[in-house]
Amino acid sequence: MASYGAGIGAFINGLASGANVARQWDKQDQEQRFKERQLGILESANKRAESKDARDAANDAQDRQWAAEDRAIKTPVIAAQSRSILSGLADVEAEKEAKKSAGAEANKAFSENPAKYNNNFDEAFNSVYVPKVRQFYLSKGDTANADAFTAWTDKKEVKDAVKTVGGISQALTVGDWDKAINNINSTFNNKDYIFDTGWKRAAEPVKDKDGKTVGMRFTSTSPDGNKTGGADITDAGDASVKSMSMLSPHTAYEFAKSAYDRKVAEQAETNKSTSKLANDIVLDRMRSHYKMDEREQDSALKIIEESAKRDGFDPKEVTNQALNLLKTDMENGNPILGTRGKDGKIVPPSGGEALRLATDKVIETRRSISNQQSAATGSTPQGGMVNPGRVLRRDMGAQPVKPFNPGISRAM
Repeated sequence: MASYGAGIGAFINGLASGANVARQWDKQDQEQRFKERQLGILESANKRAESKDARDAANDAQDRQWAAEDRAIKTPVIAAQSRSILSGLADVEAEKEAKKSAGAEANKAFSENPAKYNNNFDEAFNSVYVPKVRQFYLSKGDTANADAFTAWTDKKEVKDAVKTVGGISQALTVGDWDKAINNINSTFNNKDYIFDTGWKRAAEPVKDKDGKTVGMRFTSTSPDGNKTGGADITDAGDASVKSMSMLSPHTAYEFAKSAYDRKVAEQAETNKSTSKLANDIVLDRMRSHYKMDEREQDSALKIIEESAKRDGFDPKEVTNQALNLLKTDMENGNPILGTRGKDGKIVPPSGGEALRLATDKVIETRRSISNQQSAATGSTPQGGMVNPGRVLRRDMGAQPVKPFNPGISRAM
């Protein structure tokens, strides 16, 4: 039974460094996305060099926009990373100690009575280690992470992956490098367990002069095909620790959560940029349609903001909805905001008046919904606090942000 104890010991020892690996993978993914963006700018520059014509002006404007977007995206990311590093330093030692203690207890429990866990240390992991990690999160007041981690480890795909990962240490304990490498690659390719970012990671065999596998090396291939390899590893203990730092359930969970959170943040930024661009286009059309200048426009927008605040609604949401209503009205000949003259033809309002009318209709609709909901529940209307993210959501294009779902580990 000693080999089992050695196996789970190596398995647990790799867990403490797992979070750092997850952060590194996340960093690589962000760098790749930024590199692809810069490549797009370079390709645009090459096209301009080939043909110096009227297209240059448009391309220059696009490049300036992309550069500005990159700065806008990178600034909060860098700030968030700095805050994360500073706030995380105080907790990292406590987290390491908690996991080390949980691993030691799992190791001891399995070594003393392996039959209790059917000679599978992945069962000891789920029975002993997982509850300890959950308790650690709870001790920090992190109920959401505690519940998510527990739910994630309860997934069948994760349980199967943990069993495969456990087989890595067992194979290395008896010197079976080929089986260990197969298990490692099988786990890397399991997208239900390792979040798919486009990077390909693998273990390759190291052969002696007789063709026998005597070690392994880890490789990484970026989405653009750039492959890098690590040093040869011929010590089974080192190979086990390295493998577990990349493939332990904690690493997989932290990386999946990090990738998911980043995608949510990126989608929010995209929605924000798209909404701003759409509003700018509507405002341009409005100035042209109603023959108004920017000063009159800004005055009307300020009135929208003040009206929304007065009624307890979110000014940005009301502005978005009012501009969407205005866009629809302009495109259809002003049937909503215009008035019908004596000759039966629709007379459009002035630009500022059009914005004010659109705002009044949006606020009237929101107030009506608020009153209906209050009547149904017996509560007092709360202005913008009444389901602000759902009113006219189809027009706004907004989507409520969802928390990390441990049942989803594929690319979303």
